[in-house]
Amino acid sequence: MVVLISLAAGTVFDYSLGAYQGKGTGETSLLSQLFGSLLVGDLLMADRYYCTFAIIALLQAYEIPVLFPIHARKKWISG
Repeated sequence: MVVLISLAAGTVFDYSLGAYQGKGTGETSLLSQLFGSLLVGDLLMADRYYCTFAIIALLQAYEIPVLFPIHARKKWISG
C-alpha cells in the first residue's frame, strides 16, 4: 500500500494497493500509479526508499518538486 496524504488538510487523498508479491506490486510501482493524482505545484515528500533517479526524473517531467532524504549508500556530489 502506498498512500498520498495532504499535509495541509491531514487527509488521505489517494492510495494504491498491490498484491503481496508479483510483478507490479512493489512500492515503486504503486507510487507510479499515483503520479496522475499529483498536480503542478504539489510537493512530494517521501522516505529515502523513493530517492531514485527514475522517480525524480519522472516527477520533474510532471513539474512536481520532490523532497527525499538521500539514501545512506548514495554519495552526495557537491557542484
